[in-house]
Amino acid sequence: MIDLQKAKLVLFDFDDTLCIHKAHGSDYEEAYMLAMLRGEDYWSKLGSVPNNSMIDFLHLCRNKGKVIGLVSWTHCYKDMQMKEQWVKKMYGISSIENYCVGSREGKLKLMQYICKAFDYKPDQLLIVDDFYKTINEAGDLGFQSCTPMEVVVYMEDVRREEKLR
Repeated sequence: MIDLQKAKLVLFDFDDTLCIHKAHGSDYEEAYMLAMLRGEDYWSKLGSVPNNSMIDFLHLCRNKGKVIGLVSWTHCYKDMQMKEQWVKKMYGISSIENYCVGSREGKLKLMQYICKAFDYKPDQLLIVDDFYKTINEAGDLGFQSCTPMEVVVYMEDVRREEKLR
């Protein structure tokens, strides 16, 4: 369950969370890495798009004074930079904290370090990720965690409440 009142930092995964992929297949790695190293927008070329509910949620978080962060599993620094640029462009934001890591498990370890560095309690961090193992493990560690579809439902509820006012 999302408790946005309690959250101070909201972390977003990239692939199939902020960047919805329309092209699928297993032969993408070389083309992907070449595009990253060249600074090319690989995702838009393949028709990847932002999630409209996630756009609204990200802006809601920003309007409520939450720190917004990108926490994607990336191959290299250039990959981190390109993901950050894509999110800024497609989500219409000027800044996002880049907390990208080199492994899925690194997301959880980094969240623990963020709590220590900024004196946050685990439930003051919310991670939005499409990988269920990450969501479960984050919840087990006391973090708020949810899937992109939970954000869709949350934003539907927010919109419904706004119409009733």
